Amino acid sequence: MYYGDNNGMNDSGIDLKYHGGKGDDEVIRKHRPPSSYTNPNSGMPLFVMWLLLTGGITVYLSLKYELWTVYFFVMQAIPGAVLFFTSEKLRRTKNLLIYMFFVAAFCGGLAYLRITFPIYFETMSGHFLTNLFIDVLCVIALGLVLYVNTHENNMRRRCTAAVDGTVVRMLTMRLKSSKVYCPVYRFTFGSKRYEASEYKYYKHNVPQVGETAGLLIDPEDPVTIRKVDRAIAEVKIKTIAGILLFISGLMLMLLFASSGHDIF
Repeated sequence: MYYGDNNGMNDSGIDLKYHGGKGDDEVIRKHRPPSSYTNPNSGMPLFVMWLLLTGGITVYLSLKYELWTVYFFVMQAIPGAVLFFTSEKLRRTKNLLIYMFFVAAFCGGLAYLRITFPIYFETMSGHFLTNLFIDVLCVIALGLVLYVNTHENNMRRRCTAAVDGTVVRMLTMRLKSSKVYCPVYRFTFGSKRYEASEYKYYKHNVPQVGETAGLLIDPEDPVTIRKVDRAIAEVKIKTIAGILLFISGLMLMLLFASSGHDIF
């Protein structure tokens, strides 16, 4: 990672990357430690109990040659872990309970389908590697959806103070044959000056050094910032992509189960 080339110059030819002037060392760039700490194990007993319960049921059913249950255990356990570690500590229990409700409803639907169409589930158990591969795609998709939405909800609750930030330099990173850019903003909040970045890199529609943009910041930790339009667009794109990939994975499982074919 390095600072960009011409991105460090504004239209007047002034280099904003390094002010170096009087008072520049007063700019705050580090995160502020939390004033209080909550229980770091919040929600952990509930999550562990859920994993033990669903894992125990999966092991029992697998010994009864219901190997298809392994796919759906993995499909709910790993995204559940993503939700747990992404959620704010005070909201972990609530988020887990909501997630468990939907998982339980999904499992109820699976139980009904297992009774109604037993031959399909027997076929799925016989094609273990194929369905496990598809299962990984579903896990990635569901984990992506949970992560981006939970993180965005966290940031929306935290970043409530509006400020105007000026781009003072550009972080750049090379991806294959092109560069992507991450603006660093400088702003004033509570009579103090801060520099902060979202540490998200973009190729298009990147503001130039010297431009001003509206930001939302965390008043408890002002170097935590949120660029609203970017955040909303990113969440929409990733959520739609994740849902489509998840549905595609389930449809592939159904297709292979009904046709009797597999990949491996």
